[in-house]
Amino acid sequence: MQFFGMFLLAGGLFLTSCTDDTTDPTPTAATVSLGTGAGFISGNAEIETGSTFNVNVIATSGTNPMKALTVYKDNVAMDFNDLTFNGSGATSNPALLFNTDKTSLNWEIGILGEATDGSHDYKFEILDDNGLTNSVTINIITKTTATPLEKTLMGVLFNQAGPTGTGGLDLDNGTSLGSANVAVEIRDMGIDCGLPDATNWRKQIGSANSADMRKVDLTVLPAFTFAATVSKEAILEAYTTGTVLGSGMTDNCTTPVSVNDVSAPVVVGDMFVVLSNSKYYLIQVAKLNNTTTNNDDNYEMNVKY
Repeated sequence: MQFFGMFLLAGGLFLTSCTDDTTDPTPTAATVSLGTGAGFISGNAEIETGSTFNVNVIATSGTNPMKALTVYKDNVAMDFNDLTFNGSGATSNPALLFNTDKTSLNWEIGILGEATDGSHDYKFEILDDNGLTNSVTINIITKTTATPLEKTLMGVLFNQAGPTGTGGLDLDNGTSLGSANVAVEIRDMGIDCGLPDATNWRKQIGSANSADMRKVDLTVLPAFTFAATVSKEAILEAYTTGTVLGSGMTDNCTTPVSVNDVSAPVVVGDMFVVLSNSKYYLIQVAKLNNTTTNNDDNYEMNVKY
């Protein structure tokens, strides 16, 4: 019996010594990093106020599959309306993960920056099925660097079928000049001689002296207004997204003249951007003064550049 007991003890010691005690039972969270590819911000940065920036979130699961990705601004989950995931508008934040994203994630995230100058922390957090989290955080400073406008003014553009020396407008100072004057950037398109005197004013404007004019397209820039435009960059954007205009003919019942970039009959509130000698002018039709007994018809134009 003593021999048998010693045998059991030796066997127990042998079994204990053969147990693998190198395995770490502590679960690990996912690893998270930001990609450094072109077009992505991967660290602290400064951006234009109100602009959108992009990050590339890369994550790999730890012990457990990944469950959700959350984007925080100053430790508060962001409104999903201010985010895009892989080029599409986000529908939730946190975003649940499925399929291969649960083990290996590589997402492109677009973020609408703040509309005011300031400093904000953005955190990208991965939650796994066991409740473990890991994250990466960057600081983004929003700063206005837009170029301020030079001048805001008002000018009067007269019907070019009126007295000599009318029909053109110098947008630099709002001076009314003749439609053929070398200093004007826009001109009136005169009258339609086939209509009665009371209704023959075309109410159309065109570019002059090789200027280029486009109509502001509010379907592309629905929030654009004349009053809120405070930078040259905003005027440039209105020009590059604006509607290209066709050419047209004008006459004052004497000699027809071909004019480039001719508008349709304008209404109060219409806005155009005129490019002349590398300068961009934003103009708005503020008022239409239509006479019925003479050709003193005119537009009151607001101008910014």
